[in-house]
Amino acid sequence: MENILSKIVDYYNNNISSENIYNESSNAGGKIRGKNGDLVENMVKIILNDLCQLNNVSNFRITGKKEDSIRVYSKNGHIDVSTDVHFYIQDNPIIFSECKTYLDKCYFDRANSDFKHFKNIDNNKKCIVVSLENGIAPNAENYFMDQGNTDKIFYLVDGKRTSKKPIWKNEFYKPINIEVLSNLINYIDNIIKQHM
Repeated sequence: MENILSKIVDYYNNNISSENIYNESSNAGGKIRGKNGDLVENMVKIILNDLCQLNNVSNFRITGKKEDSIRVYSKNGHIDVSTDVHFYIQDNPIIFSECKTYLDKCYFDRANSDFKHFKNIDNNKKCIVVSLENGIAPNAENYFMDQGNTDKIFYLVDGKRTSKKPIWKNEFYKPINIEVLSNLINYIDNIIKQHM
């Protein structure tokens, strides 16, 4: 698992610094959030893929909102729900992950709503948030966690988010918290082993 840990740290370090290319462009913030969101999403996908290889799991599938949504129905209608990463073993959904540059109240509210729909279908599915930075007040985070739809949150870098110190700028760079990343990898590994 040390190889996966090192691979993710290297991937983060090689990609977070490239965000400076947007510094002078219009809508830089939106482009950077999107790119960093993709960065976190790709990190989760690498972890899932590498853990499946390590555990000799061959019948797995990794998708997400770009290509996979789940339709939920009410009496008179339906909606499609999805998160950034959906992980399946033998076509059974196992993990739903929302991946964020930073987690704030509105992002968590939306993720929690999607997680609620997934849990209503099958409460055994794991719903997690993986975020670079923490941007949510503790009382708001506790409010959503108390609802029981989100199983775990992993903040991969230390400290609260501040828009005045964006981590994609070299002077405000934050390294990955190795302990949190290790906990994320072990958490996912344990879930995979339960479904082998």
